[in-house]
Amino acid sequence: MTNRVDVAELEAAWLWVVKLRDERATQEDVAQWLLWYQADERHRLAFEEMQSFWHESGRLIGDDESASVAALLAGRESMPDERTQPGRRRWWPALAASLLVVTATIGWLVSAHRVTPDQPMAEVRQTSLPDGSTVDLAARSTVTSRYSEDMRLLVMEGASGEAYFSVAHNPQRPFVVQVGTMHVRALGTAFNVRHADDRVVVSVTKGIVEVSTPSGSAKVAAGNRIAWEVSGDSVPSITPATAASTLAWQQGRLEYHNEPLAAVIADVNRYSQQPIVIDDAAAGEILFSGTVFTQATEAWIDSLPQVFPVQLEPRLLGGLSLKTRQ
Repeated sequence: MTNRVDVAELEAAWLWVVKLRDERATQEDVAQWLLWYQADERHRLAFEEMQSFWHESGRLIGDDESASVAALLAGRESMPDERTQPGRRRWWPALAASLLVVTATIGWLVSAHRVTPDQPMAEVRQTSLPDGSTVDLAARSTVTSRYSEDMRLLVMEGASGEAYFSVAHNPQRPFVVQVGTMHVRALGTAFNVRHADDRVVVSVTKGIVEVSTPSGSAKVAAGNRIAWEVSGDSVPSITPATAASTLAWQQGRLEYHNEPLAAVIADVNRYSQQPIVIDDAAAGEILFSGTVFTQATEAWIDSLPQVFPVQLEPRLLGGLSLKTRQ
């Protein structure tokens, strides 16, 4: 039997890629995808190809996710073959990321039946503040409020955490979120703050916020995010961000695009039963694009050595050590 993939299989695979990325995807959808994925080797090849295609060019497709794959591939056929062009970036990093998504999705399907009262699934906790604002907290995240007559100050504590703030409008009492030396100031808006390892990402879903760091300040409007590395002399960068991707963690999905593995693991550790300690700076600098399901963190962790040049070793005090492969 030939393993050659035809356009019809690519069309089907593309529909699955879009469906699994939809925040409305259910466990039944995942189960149906898994049956299709395992039924034929050509299905696996097609899905991996379309996942790779998404990561390489999905940002250019825009909102037209229903576009014909045949049309998309026709445009791709006119591009030079990267495998024959010296110096051109190959597709294998995106393919590696797609394999992680596949493994994590399978793990999510299986681990959903292993939840017990002693190990409950992480839930989003919503807190109403005295001024009418609300805070949605992710797993193992802590925010302390320090209100005064002229300011509403909230401090995100710890080295890792995530929260979504819906701010009640009050120009006389600015709303400020402090994360280390970064301050996020808003009057009436909604935004998400993720603190992971040495990285802080602020994504705005409504209104405008002003982000201040020791190296300067910037205004960020809805539909954008700003990322800042706490240490070093890095300059914050602003990039587009959809509300669906920003708030995917509330549906149990952690989504990343070119994020340092150290930041991803800092997030994953808040959901995992076996925390990872990065003992090699080079391993933490590897860039990751893909989705991690919070109910399948162990499956994702186990997959790391299969797609990245890293190794995992048990630590004497518990958890795992991550370092580059020797």
